[in-house]
Amino acid sequence: MIDNVLITKVENPRWHDSEHFSIICDVTVEGLGKMPFSVGHRTQSAYGRKLWQEFQDGVHGSIAAFIPPPALSIEEARVMMPTLARWRVHAAISLVPGLREKIGAAIEAMPEPEKTISQSKLDHVENYSRIDPLFDRIGGTPEIGFSPEDIDQLWETAAAFT
Repeated sequence: MIDNVLITKVENPRWHDSEHFSIICDVTVEGLGKMPFSVGHRTQSAYGRKLWQEFQDGVHGSIAAFIPPPALSIEEARVMMPTLARWRVHAAISLVPGLREKIGAAIEAMPEPEKTISQSKLDHVENYSRIDPLFDRIGGTPEIGFSPEDIDQLWETAAAFT
């Protein structure tokens, strides 16, 4: 029992990490049903320490191996990239010789209203998202010739500025 919550069943224990510091399992809670529950080797609660020991003793069956999550696709990785403050994006642009001028020319060559929208976004957005199509659109122009991966690298560089 945890704080007046009655756990009636513990099953499906599996390592939550490759270091074997935590275990995730399914518990059935009276009145709530089945839900995931995790416990770590440094758990502070009395029930957590008891459950950890029960797992070590095999009371709830063997602990299944840790299965690492699948690698992120490149699109998923881009979604996970940090947002960047305007100063970071502009600093990264300034550190690549001639890039600011090439960006200006690429935007100038765009048809309206895309030109005005792109320039406004570049100049006035406070925080940028890597998945904003503006970056691939401008970076992929023949004048600039950046691949999405080149832009990712520049993004990571900007994120590391201190």
